[in-house]
Amino acid sequence: KHSFFSRILQMNEDYFKQTVTRQFGYAECYRIDMIKVLRADHAGEERELGMLIELSGTGCRQFEAVLEAQGRSWIEFFRTCKENGGQFTRVDVAINDYEEYLEIPELVSKVLKLELVSDMEVYELHMSGKFNSEEKTGCTLYLGSKSSDMYFCFYQKNYEQAKRKNIA
Repeated sequence: KHSFFSRILQMNEDYFKQTVTRQFGYAECYRIDMIKVLRADHAGEERELGMLIELSGTGCRQFEAVLEAQGRSWIEFFRTCKENGGQFTRVDVAINDYEEYLEIPELVSKVLKLELVSDMEVYELHMSGKFNSEEKTGCTLYLGSKSSDMYFCFYQKNYEQAKRKNIA
């Protein structure tokens, strides 16, 4: 585990708070704010889980600051992971569309009218609102199968934030 922190993250393991966890079948969690590293308990384990780096949106920004201080880029970090036997089972890319170049309801309309050209075969749509009101509470559109190697999720982050902050 020491080599993981020094070779992959290039961070001092002592700076991480260590706790016991059962998240995703792992045994230990090492954490600095929103940067999380999960370690498997290999004793008697049927499958090799290894180490898992879990970064939320905030965790990505925090780790990006670490990389910048180290003089490394995300590409160099991913390369280091691959060179040390790392695997990427899931990578989420988020685009905060503050200018709203892509309106989700418009995209949904195009999907429903079959105006969207795609190699993906399926879509899934979740919409919510309030009865007796025209207020919409959000829309999420999935393109592609969740069990495939790649799928896209489009959702209205502003609705999510408004709900969390209890504002209109």
